[in-house]
Amino acid sequence: MGDQGAFIQHQQSWTTVTRHMPNDNLRAKSLEDVVNEVQALSAVASQPQMRSVAAVLGRSTLALTDGMQSLQDITFTAKKQIVERLDELSVQIKALQQALTTASNEASAQTRSILKWNKALVLVTGIYTLISLALLLATVLRSR
Repeated sequence: MGDQGAFIQHQQSWTTVTRHMPNDNLRAKSLEDVVNEVQALSAVASQPQMRSVAAVLGRSTLALTDGMQSLQDITFTAKKQIVERLDELSVQIKALQQALTTASNEASAQTRSILKWNKALVLVTGIYTLISLALLLATVLRSR
């Protein structure tokens, strides 16, 4: 029961201390102004209460530091993964470019080969047509 009574007394004292703290927007104040307000509490707060305030501030600072370290670790890991994936992507893009270049060169070689055969077919067709015309002319001349 003694611990509970001490807790209730501490809670009531803390309520008295926090009642004297301005309830303004903390983001609008400088850190120095907030520290000065906490120091001004020493006039209405006991030494154990001030130690409690200092402990809360210290613990908050440690929690913030831990959170910032965790965020830094996460950021570092994310950057590392992005760099690794960019490297992999770069390798894949280079391989794709090489494959496209090879396919383009092969297609060009096939196109040149087709053009060569088309020229040969046109020449052979022309010769065949001339031979056919010569035979037709010979047949017409013989029949007269």
